[in-house]
Amino acid sequence: MLTASGQKYWRYRFRIDGKPSMYTIGEYPAVGAAEARKLLTEARALVERGINPNLQKKSAAGTTRADLS
Repeated sequence: MLTASGQKYWRYRFRIDGKPSMYTIGEYPAVGAAEARKLLTEARALVERGINPNLQKKSAAGTTRADLS
C-alpha cells in the first residue's frame, strides 16, 4: 500500500468471524519481499486458527516491554 505521504507498507487483508480487518506486516523497504512473505505465512496460519494477528502482535509487544522494566 502506498500512502499519500509516499510511505509504502506490506499489508494483509483478512476476515475473522465475517468481519474484515487489516494487518500491517511492515514498511517497505525495511521489510523485504522474502521477509514479508514469511510474516504473511505466519499471519495466515494465525487467521486459520481463528486468532487475530493484530492482537497477537500487540500482546507480544506488551510482554517485551514488561520484560524490560
